[in-house]
Amino acid sequence: MSVINSELRLLLRRVIVVANGKGGVGKTSLATNTAGILAEAGYKVLFVDMDPQGNAGINLGYDAAGLGDEGRALYEAVTFDQAPVPVKDVRPNLDVLPAGDEYTELLADVILSDMRRGGSKQGAVGRALAKVAHLYDVIVIDTPPLYPALLDEALLASRWVLVPTTGEEKNLRGLAKLARRISNIRGHNDSLALLGVVLHGVTKGATKMEAEARKDLKEMLGDAAPIFESTIRYVSAADADGSRRGQLAHELANDAQTAEPFWKRLRGEATGPVIASSASNLAEDYMSLAREVVQELETQEEILAQEAAK
Repeated sequence: MSVINSELRLLLRRVIVVANGKGGVGKTSLATNTAGILAEAGYKVLFVDMDPQGNAGINLGYDAAGLGDEGRALYEAVTFDQAPVPVKDVRPNLDVLPAGDEYTELLADVILSDMRRGGSKQGAVGRALAKVAHLYDVIVIDTPPLYPALLDEALLASRWVLVPTTGEEKNLRGLAKLARRISNIRGHNDSLALLGVVLHGVTKGATKMEAEARKDLKEMLGDAAPIFESTIRYVSAADADGSRRGQLAHELANDAQTAEPFWKRLRGEATGPVIASSASNLAEDYMSLAREVVQELETQEEILAQEAAK
């Protein structure tokens, strides 16, 4: 039985949740960079952080700017059945509902307690987002590796699931765990489907390992979802620079064009901004993936429209 009615579900048709059954697979990096690139391309985007760690605030720089609210806006929207008030224009076209230890953990507790009492809070995040969904072209939700109640709420609010994985056996098991959770949630959200899987943290040049990971994913998924051709490479220096500066990969790449070479910092010779030269490669990975995500989203929407017209 659906906990969100069909009218609200229609408003949530462009909600993408980034999830995996395991941590350490690049969920937050994938979610923030995808949201940022879509905003840069002119889409109006709402980014929803549902991870109490709140690392998206580091990636997007709003924590350092003092704009984070520890998850209060989303918590109050759910608690008082009101429209959430996001942080506006974190980037042009990009608004954010932040997360944090204080209120996001409290949100998880409220939802769990309500469910144990047989209350009506299940699906409350989706119902809250539906109140503002008409303002956005896309909503992207980042999820926590723990807190099952928050992951379930994100899945209930979403139409599509975007899954990052490293392709390692332990992370493939995390994907299997997520698949079981999606199967359970579909009893309350039968529109939920996999948009696609992306290999994240890939070592460039390790073609045999990548081919084996793709083979394993294909055997696991069958035709349930595409495995995107684009991969996100492992670039520790660029990741570190992005976190330090509160910038996404494409923003870092733009600044890298005028920054001093990365090796100058290693030798202690830097006198100005120093950014890893690998930033441009990482930015290209994310931009390539964003193109595939948009194409797949449009393809799936066309298929659904054709089916509805029959």
